[in-house]
Amino acid sequence: MTKNKNNKKTRNGRIFEFSLIAVSIVLLVLIVIYSIKLTQGIAKTVSGSEHYLRLEIINASNELGLESKMSAYLNELDIENMEIEIVKTSFFELRQSKETFIINRSNDSKTVNLFADILGLNSDNVQQSELEQNKKQLTATLVLGNDSLYYQLLKTKKELE
Repeated sequence: MTKNKNNKKTRNGRIFEFSLIAVSIVLLVLIVIYSIKLTQGIAKTVSGSEHYLRLEIINASNELGLESKMSAYLNELDIENMEIEIVKTSFFELRQSKETFIINRSNDSKTVNLFADILGLNSDNVQQSELEQNKKQLTATLVLGNDSLYYQLLKTKKELE
């Protein structure tokens, strides 16, 4: 009888050990699968535009609503390697500007100069003035003047179509 009891204990011990090993292997596999999913989710590369422009548009012309028209025009543009996000539009009532110009609000002059080229503005129309507290993370401010840049762009777009 003693041998029978010892055999049962040994058999029960082996079943317990086997169960413990099986559960450990299952847990290990689950941990590996979860960590692979987690790292793939974090490490995925997002393919985006080479240039990202956060833009504020200020209408300093004598035409009401020009800032909205320019915003709609820029949203329709499909510019290769550049994404434009219009953060804010406003009308500047205090003073009008004769010419359209861009204020570079960041140290990314390459993107701002490329944007100026797209609009047909030369480097004289790009000014540097970083904001002390750039809470909206603006890249540039486009100030629309009385030089009818918007209508020139529309005319050029129609000619290209």
